[in-house]
Amino acid sequence: MNGRRREPVPISSLTDTIALIEASRRDSRTILSEPTAKQVVANFGLEIPKGVCVLDVTGLPEAARTLRYPLVLKLVSPDVIHKSDVGAVRVALENERSLIEAARTMLADPRLSFARFEGFL
Repeated sequence: MNGRRREPVPISSLTDTIALIEASRRDSRTILSEPTAKQVVANFGLEIPKGVCVLDVTGLPEAARTLRYPLVLKLVSPDVIHKSDVGAVRVALENERSLIEAARTMLADPRLSFARFEGFL
């Protein structure tokens, strides 16, 4: 132990976490989506890398303005757990043009034709 006193997790965080997990179960998910998993971790007071989830390619430029380049782009899909295995993650995106191009390439990738698309992170 590092000697620091741990503060209890607020009840509201526990309630929010339970709601997130219950919603995933109602959707018949056996694995939390990355945005949901990150929210669960954040609810317990742990830091996570900053990220923005958008529903489509058109939302990427505005989301990118809240972050700093270079960026990482990930597909959000309940069908894709190991993203790098099927081309659902792109790294070192240096500008808006490369970000949008990476997203469009990802959506056109035949390795991802099976995936239900929920957005980008």
